[in-house]
Amino acid sequence: IGSLRDKLLGPLTDSQEDVLKSSARSADYLNSTIANFLNLSRIEEGELKLKISAVNLKKATIEPAVNRLQEIATDNKMVVEINVPEDLTLECDPDLMNSVFQNLISNALKYGFKGTRVKVDSELSNEHVKLSVLNEGQGFSNEDRSNMFTKFSRFSAENYSTKSGTGLGLFVTKNIILKHNGNIWAESEQGKWAKFSFTIPKKQINE
Repeated sequence: IGSLRDKLLGPLTDSQEDVLKSSARSADYLNSTIANFLNLSRIEEGELKLKISAVNLKKATIEPAVNRLQEIATDNKMVVEINVPEDLTLECDPDLMNSVFQNLISNALKYGFKGTRVKVDSELSNEHVKLSVLNEGQGFSNEDRSNMFTKFSRFSAENYSTKSGTGLGLFVTKNIILKHNGNIWAESEQGKWAKFSFTIPKKQINE
């Protein structure tokens, strides 16, 4: 699909290009959904294992997630702004951390207002890194906040009744962060913005 969409095999008509873009989005969504269900199974069986390595956070986890979601961002006329140092290296499981950013940025694009920015920010301390994903959007209520990290949780607001999703992304994300000895939380001002933040140690203790 990617080769056809990117015209590597020849020119396309406008209608063919639209169909291929839709197919690519569907394939990416299916891939993300499968990953979440596989990680859910590992979490419930106590088999979620970390494969720790020193990772360039921006190049190895954040940018690949943004690239996979670029079609959604373009369709919504949204821009993902990555405010993370180029040389920020972290001890983590790169595949699982990529899944974290895939889930958080996907949600930010899905629930943000069209034509706005999604911001990925970082703050550094001696031993920890704080990362956050913020969108300008409808936000969420205190009721949603108290339940959003539970399994199969969905936003209750009528504005979100047509949004697709399994309700697994934030549950899986939380467990990945906890597995990295970190913490995750959510903040919002309804009608204006929502932000998901997490902290993890720069260095992991061997299991």
